Parts: sequence; structure tokens; C-alpha cells
Amino acid sequence: MDLSFPRPCRLYADKAYNDYKFEDKLSKEKIRLTPQRKENSLKLKKYRKRVETAISGIVRLMPRWIQAVTEHGFEMKICLFILAYASNFLN
Repeated sequence: MDLSFPRPCRLYADKAYNDYKFEDKLSKEKIRLTPQRKENSLKLKKYRKRVETAISGIVRLMPRWIQAVTEHGFEMKICLFILAYASNFLN
């Protein structure tokens, strides 16, 4: 996985993630890995629910097929769908 995002940051993982050595390696690179373990599962469920709700709302606005010739064109269309989703909350 490409980990080229700004540091420091937080990366969420599901409860099946148990690679403690990799978790320590990431912490040295100022990436805080937060797997959904028993002690923090309630807090993560709240955030996960928000993300899944937002993604399902964006997907509802999207067509089943996105026609794009270039990667830049595809990214632009996705950004416009997200913008359309966000504009629904302004009214």
C-alpha cells in the first residue's frame, strides 16, 4: 500500500489486523495505526458508520459506469460527484 500521505497521521484498520511489528514500524514513521481491537472498537464504530454513510450517499449519486479517457478525467469526475454530494447539505 502506498503510504505517501502527510505526517503525522492516523491510519485505521479492521479488527483482523494483527501485525504488531508493522505497527511499530509505522509509528517510527509518525503514522499511528489504529486497528479495531476490543479496547477501542466502540469509538471506531462511530467513525466507521459516518464514513460508510457518506460513501453510500456519494455512490447513490454516481452512475453505474463512468466514461473517462484519462486518469485525470476520471479523478475530476469523482471529485465532481463528491462536490455534488456535499452541495446537497448546503440547502
